[in-house]
Amino acid sequence: MITGRSKQIITHPAFISLIMLASLLMVLPISISKYRVKNIETVYLSPNVYMFYNDLDSDGNSEMISFDIMDNKQTKIIVSRNDKIVKQYDLRFQPTLYRPVWIEDYNNDGYKEIYIFTPVSR
Repeated sequence: MITGRSKQIITHPAFISLIMLASLLMVLPISISKYRVKNIETVYLSPNVYMFYNDLDSDGNSEMISFDIMDNKQTKIIVSRNDKIVKQYDLRFQPTLYRPVWIEDYNNDGYKEIYIFTPVSR
């Protein structure tokens, strides 16, 4: 026979929702994985080489953008797609330390531009 206290526990909304959750978890599969992560390659870079990935031409595939600031007289920027170099830029100055790179499509032409902020030299 159910007592008053047991009836309160069984009819409480938290207990009812717990039973509904348990029945739902038994019906649904536990491991739903849309993506699989697998380490394909490990690349060790110099501490002064920075890598960025961004979809510059809006084709659904990201391009790799590497900034090499090892040389104190210039900065090398290499844009590559599918392990092939698309473009290389050489800047005469080093970028600033705090967030020097911005990649956006400011003119709305479907292609993103790379903006690098360097200090002004006189």
